[in-house]
Amino acid sequence: DLEYWNHFKVIPHEPEEWIAEGISEEVLRRYDIRIDTDSNRIVYPVRDARGRLIGVKGRTRYKNYKLLGISKYMNYQKIGTVDYFQGMYENRDDIIKADEAIVFEGIKSVMHLATWGQNNGIAAETSRMNDAQVEILIRLGIGNVVIAFDNDVPYKQIRATADKLKRYMNVYAIVDKEHLLGDPSEKRSPVDCGKEVWEKLYAERKRII
Repeated sequence: DLEYWNHFKVIPHEPEEWIAEGISEEVLRRYDIRIDTDSNRIVYPVRDARGRLIGVKGRTRYKNYKLLGISKYMNYQKIGTVDYFQGMYENRDDIIKADEAIVFEGIKSVMHLATWGQNNGIAAETSRMNDAQVEILIRLGIGNVVIAFDNDVPYKQIRATADKLKRYMNVYAIVDKEHLLGDPSEKRSPVDCGKEVWEKLYAERKRII
């Protein structure tokens, strides 16, 4: 609930590591990024499309989290079915105006895109969209969806999701044919290597038919 969310500290300066990665302070404030000082995590609200707080998610700030046996991401409360997209509440109007949703895996990618002035990104929180998420996209009534999952996700897996959507809209996939994002083992988002790389990948997006 809101009282629980307000337990987390709103700091004068947003997480410096995310700023160093190129996300603007303005965008971090827009997405209400906070700090859990007790567990040293960056935390952010999970909201449904109507803006209702349904959970809190955190990302550890420890770089050696694997050695420490700490999960990189965690949900502070059990959410259940992922029947939402992170960023949909903030970006719904822009998505409809653009007639396009760009679906990333994580909210940080959405914030990178927003820093570059593009506010039609959302995050699935997974590399396999479920039926509830597919239905949300269909109900939006938009003409285009771009699946921009991390570079370790097989095209076959993206295609399986696209097959559920392409009856209702044009579906595209970001495909890194030239390995601009590096080796797939790095698990990089299409926005992780900067705006120029993203724009090239987006311009060369593949229509799934």
